[in-house]
Amino acid sequence: MPAAADVYKCTAAGGRVTYQQAPCPAGTTGGRPDLTIDNGSSRAGTQEERDWEDAVKANGIVIGMPRNYVVRALGQPPDVRIGTSADNAAEIWSYPRGTEVLRIGMTKGVVAWDKLDASATAQAADAAPPSRQIELRRAVVPGVSCAQTIVDLGPPDLDETDKTGQRYRRLTWGATQEDPKGTMFVTCLDGLVTEARREAQP
Repeated sequence: MPAAADVYKCTAAGGRVTYQQAPCPAGTTGGRPDLTIDNGSSRAGTQEERDWEDAVKANGIVIGMPRNYVVRALGQPPDVRIGTSADNAAEIWSYPRGTEVLRIGMTKGVVAWDKLDASATAQAADAAPPSRQIELRRAVVPGVSCAQTIVDLGPPDLDETDKTGQRYRRLTWGATQEDPKGTMFVTCLDGLVTEARREAQP
């Protein structure tokens, strides 16, 4: 394969630029230009590093981020385990975040994926059996005695009756320590429950 010819970039006094294979003549300035071909890889690397730095400032991560940037963004992981074939990662880094855990899959020293899972504490709370209070509230169904319902649930927070001999009653129980997110509504007619509804608040 023949060697590539030398190329010179020459600028005349009037600013005219020419490219030639011979050295620049007298009265011009110039020389051999840098003709290195940039395929974009250097620009991409620089942009990636800028993205990683931005993520570090925001205490976040991005796919492809090297482990040292992850540590700068989030600190050393409290828990690290070896990944399995099902994990699609060599290591799993875990960071507790309140009721959730941020899990990061690391492969070849960079972030392969990330996801939020419920923490073990939150999962245990979700799996815990309902309290006695919640069970009693759920047991109130149309047809049961209104008086017995009051015995089981305790005095209602709100007791509304009609003005025609107390045939109609609307009872409301608010949230309690055993049922902190629930409100119970019961409608009675002639001493029997006709409607019962427990509304769970988020």
